[in-house]
Amino acid sequence: MVQRNYFKLKNIILIALTGALAFIIMLLEFPLPFFPPFLRLDFSDVPALLTGFALGPVAGLGVVFMRNLLHLTVTATMGVGELANFLISGSLVATASLLYHLNNKIILNLLLASAVMVIVAVVVNLLLIIPLYEAVLDLPLEETLAAAQEINPAVDSLNSYLIMVIAPFNLMKAIAVSVLFWPIYQKISRSAIYQQFSLNNNGEL
Repeated sequence: MVQRNYFKLKNIILIALTGALAFIIMLLEFPLPFFPPFLRLDFSDVPALLTGFALGPVAGLGVVFMRNLLHLTVTATMGVGELANFLISGSLVATASLLYHLNNKIILNLLLASAVMVIVAVVVNLLLIIPLYEAVLDLPLEETLAAAQEINPAVDSLNSYLIMVIAPFNLMKAIAVSVLFWPIYQKISRSAIYQQFSLNNNGEL
């Protein structure tokens, strides 16, 4: 069971510092081949996962929230992109962290969390993000589809966009983040500093 000690001063400081680090990493985003340029990969979920595995899902979500709050200072999407990032990346971090504190499995939980992230990304884009881009940023769906069609001509509808662009991009992102996170966690989790914060130090593969 995850202890509810998120509001100890040292934990608040850790979440704030890790959130700032995640924000810096978030700025190092880059596009991927075969995806529209507005979909960009970054590894800022790694610090959030490290915090979530140490302190639990609420702390991990706190890092995701903090980095997106900081990103509002440089946003070009009037907060819509940050909302999408919080909901989608938050689903990965919260799911993996919660499952880890329930069963101590690492790889299995990352795989399950990756699947959850893909599902959440599709649902959030369909019900919230795409409508908000149209309403807030005056960006018609047709323009989004046109940008996707330049990379993949088979994208000709909202459904094909969700299935052929949003789902595979988020799956690739989740896998890339997990692959980077795993060796870092294996090394950092043995450190004395990390174990001072960690609620659970008995992770299994």
